[in-house]
Amino acid sequence: MIVRLNLSRARTRPDAAGSETHEKPLSGRGDRARLPGFVTYVLQFGNVGQSGVVMVTGKRIYEIDFFRGLALFMIVIDHIPGSSLGLFTLRNFAFCDATEMFVFISGLAATIAFSRTQERKGAAEARQRMYRRSLKIYLSYVAMSLGLVILGLILTFYGHPSNALGGTFVADATADFAGYTLAILVMATQPPLADILPLYVILIASAPFIVNAMKKSPVPVLAISAAIWWVAHDLNTMIPHQGMHGFLFNPFAWQLMFVCGVLFGVHGSAILTVLDKHAGKVTWAAGIYAAIAAVLALSWKMPEVSAIFPPKKWAEMIYPISKDDLSILRFLSFFSVAWLTRLTVARMTVDWQHGAASAVTMIGRNGLPVFCLGAFISTGADIMTRNLDFPGQDLIVAAIAFALLLAIAWVSDQPLSSRKTFARLQLRFASREG
Repeated sequence: MIVRLNLSRARTRPDAAGSETHEKPLSGRGDRARLPGFVTYVLQFGNVGQSGVVMVTGKRIYEIDFFRGLALFMIVIDHIPGSSLGLFTLRNFAFCDATEMFVFISGLAATIAFSRTQERKGAAEARQRMYRRSLKIYLSYVAMSLGLVILGLILTFYGHPSNALGGTFVADATADFAGYTLAILVMATQPPLADILPLYVILIASAPFIVNAMKKSPVPVLAISAAIWWVAHDLNTMIPHQGMHGFLFNPFAWQLMFVCGVLFGVHGSAILTVLDKHAGKVTWAAGIYAAIAAVLALSWKMPEVSAIFPPKKWAEMIYPISKDDLSILRFLSFFSVAWLTRLTVARMTVDWQHGAASAVTMIGRNGLPVFCLGAFISTGADIMTRNLDFPGQDLIVAAIAFALLLAIAWVSDQPLSSRKTFARLQLRFASREG
């Protein structure tokens, strides 16, 4: 099925209640022509409600959950050193990787959550919800970090250090466990695999201010965000940190990607209307940039190619492509891929709530527990990959990792009362067996 994404040919009319409903785009394809839910949602931003965001009757936007789940799965695979499945994740075909996708979606999702709560329960409750979420991420970071430290110590003791964990944090924790724990608590150090969570603690806590400012003055907010990004490296070195200068994921740099997610959450309709008027040119530009990025990213796996391409003068201008400080090349790479993905999804019919897509959607719906426990899954998968040798082991290990992510998401998806009942049944069964 082909859906024409042409806003200039779509019309709106008031329904009986006086609100706007969107008629089918005039594509000549009758009842089959429709926009995917997420695309429709983004195109409608600013049409309903004082918050500037359409309310969508309180339902989740499954496409957001799907792409967040896809990003989580790629993050887990990318954290398994040597995994052959890792050759097919985004970072092999672009300057960016799943991190950009996750941060942008976080900004978009935070805008939706904050605006819905603000519309229904008031600004104070909306702020409190974001602050509670930030605190939850912080506590998850502390628990995850300490768990990874303990796991790293155990694996090192038994002679199976994990490449997934990497770094010198095991030695640092062994030398001064109390001091290292304190450094974790104040976010002065971040163990590998948990190092992105402090960034989210800051971004989510600042979401109420960013969202409200974006609704009133989008251009100044974006300009200030870009200015902060420009001097982000120097600002990050001022943050007290153990063993290095500042956060690994520079919050002054990565806030720009989060702010762009907020921007699309509030003013997506206006932005996409302008872009769609020049869709041909935008698509050509995005396609050319994505193709160049793909060629360069693929060349990194081929020393004989990367030795001659790009030419030395070009290489001096392009490299290094910093992830820590969110290089502009990574930033542009993400948006080129995002634009092409938008066009592709608009031409598909996907049941996000059933079938294979629903599994990825459920993982994305429970992003925090999946991410935290996914780090331990990556570590276990790394140990399995390095100590086992049988045909197709990479695919089997990846399948096991995906099944475990799905199990975590399924348990997290259950109502709290159901989880407590399940835990009581487990304890009762264990007592009988004993």
